Amino acid sequence: MKKITMFALFFAALTSCQDDEGTVLTEPVTVEFTAVQQGALSGEPLDAANFVINTSQEWNAFKSVANSAYGIAGYDVFEGVAVDFEQYTALAVIDQWWGNGGYSVQITSVIDNGGEINVGIDHASVEEGNVTSVHCQPFHVIKIPKTTLPVVFE
Repeated sequence: MKKITMFALFFAALTSCQDDEGTVLTEPVTVEFTAVQQGALSGEPLDAANFVINTSQEWNAFKSVANSAYGIAGYDVFEGVAVDFEQYTALAVIDQWWGNGGYSVQITSVIDNGGEINVGIDHASVEEGNVTSVHCQPFHVIKIPKTTLPVVFE
């Protein structure tokens, strides 16, 4: 009887960590991240977008999109910025285009929920009257340890 009770307890503990589809559930884990670049693009407006960048080719394509806002051949807002894509995945947010300055976007959290990565984003603006007359498009780029999980920007 003691063996049956021990087996039942072991089986209950094992299956309590799975959902109805048999997927092992894990507690959310905060992922440490490092800022790569943050600022505001100016020039021609771009569509607001989020990017998951896993290769040098994807990085170059992202930089091309971001730099296209300036309309200056050869200009690179990310000059000298490098990411080792063997070790890291880069995550980038380009906010909407604003008709004046004083706006920012910031990636505030990265959480690994076991099946996906959730990225928290904060959009901020300064108090009315404390803005510049230059239009801007805030952006933030970070890097996290290499992942193949789907990324959800919130």
